[in-house]
Amino acid sequence: MKKKAIITLVILVITSSNCRKVIIDILPQLEIEVVDADGIPQAGVSVKLFTTIEDWREVENVFRISVTDNNGIVLFKELEECIYYFLAEKGELNNRLNISVTEKKLSKNIIAVIKTTIE
Repeated sequence: MKKKAIITLVILVITSSNCRKVIIDILPQLEIEVVDADGIPQAGVSVKLFTTIEDWREVENVFRISVTDNNGIVLFKELEECIYYFLAEKGELNNRLNISVTEKKLSKNIIAVIKTTIE
């Protein structure tokens, strides 16, 4: 057991001495959690992203589409740095009561997190 600890320590020291600073620009990401009126996460909800409010209103020119997982979450990766409108729908339920939009332009190296309710 002691041998493993010593070997691990040596590896960490060697690895640390060879580290270089690498800057990575990760494109914006958007995580949307969809819940029902009782706050229960909803799986299998279709979530569509739009880049204009007109497209959101008319439900046309969908930029991206995905479906929520068992935790009611969908993650959109490699997005552009802009504002997005989104529509969540499952059967008769949707989030159309309010305009669903990111508060500001998404930014590199950040995952924007939004919670929306379908009713």
